[in-house]
Amino acid sequence: TKDYLKQDQKENVFNFAIPKSNDKQAKEHTGRIADAYEATLPTNAKKGITYTDTKNQIGITVIPKFRTGDGKKVDGDHIVYPMDGQNLIYTLKYNGLKEDIVVPKYTANELDFRFELSLPSGVAARLDKKGNIGIYS
Repeated sequence: TKDYLKQDQKENVFNFAIPKSNDKQAKEHTGRIADAYEATLPTNAKKGITYTDTKNQIGITVIPKFRTGDGKKVDGDHIVYPMDGQNLIYTLKYNGLKEDIVVPKYTANELDFRFELSLPSGVAARLDKKGNIGIYS
């Protein structure tokens, strides 16, 4: 996936999209078409990380409501936003965008990380039994 993550320094964003010419490679990894999604990750996370299902043309945006540093590309397919000794990490995968908050050492019994979720009309977010958020249209 690292080959499809490009930085636009003029716009200060990272863009991820698999070109249609690589459908076979992506299908081998996911069983899905290559252009199933695109992602835009601005250097400044406060501008919102956008994930778009390109087949259905549905885009969602998540905006962290906590302070982060500027995002940087690390290890090819990760965008890392530093946050006071912790990291907000987005990993671009063939089958979707993975988000992790890495807390390398104990800081408190509870930590609070809030996000604003922007959904288009007709789209809903639901929690599953494991606490994951699913997006449904």
